[in-house]
Amino acid sequence: MQSEQSQANVDVVEFAKLDVIGRLDALEQTLKTQDPQLPVHLQNIHKTLQTYEELVHLLSDAQIKVLMDAMQKYRRVELVKEAATSKGKRALGKTTVDDI
Repeated sequence: MQSEQSQANVDVVEFAKLDVIGRLDALEQTLKTQDPQLPVHLQNIHKTLQTYEELVHLLSDAQIKVLMDAMQKYRRVELVKEAATSKGKRALGKTTVDDI
């Protein structure tokens, strides 16, 4: 009985993994066009990854890049903002210990 339930859990997780991977493939194609299904794919991937956290660790770097590219395009989500360049540079001769 216990092994049947654990096998069912494994099957559900495997199905969720395949669903996420399929949606990531669709996202990759969607990013090349203006597909109205982009929000639907993003929402379903997000819900699935929240439900089955272990799936996040199974995604490749390329798949995570596709997800982040889609999030940036649709939601304007950024993991890291670009660093602002400093216009006023101090001369090294005027640098004090407090500056370091």
